Amino acid sequence: MNDAFKAWHKILAHSWYASDIDLVLVYINTKFDSLIPKGRILAIVDLKRYEEEITESEEVAYKDLIERGYEVYIARGFFKEKITSETKLSELNAPFKNMDIFKLELRNKELKEIPTGKKYIEWEREIRRDSYAQEADD
Repeated sequence: MNDAFKAWHKILAHSWYASDIDLVLVYINTKFDSLIPKGRILAIVDLKRYEEEITESEEVAYKDLIERGYEVYIARGFFKEKITSETKLSELNAPFKNMDIFKLELRNKELKEIPTGKKYIEWEREIRRDSYAQEADD
């Protein structure tokens, strides 16, 4: 559905720039204390094929998010087919589980993809585990 929305936006507003972000990892605080924030954004993840370049709109969005203190990552993998709502989970598991994660950093105002050396599932577990540990420390 979001690909259809993006296509519709390009047709409707072809001279306006936009960028879609594939995934925002969110942490929800389970404590019922009004002094503790309810939750926060852990990381912003965009999915790309290995051969896919970062567009100008994405570059602007990523830089702005990083400058505002968000961690932005690119998940890169090999994907042959277009994914639809009819795609079976078993067909998705291998290509998504084996994606490589790259952290985006600004160096001299240029975006750089820094390999984390981790596969997607391992990386997200680590991000979430660190957040749960932080909640326990609070």
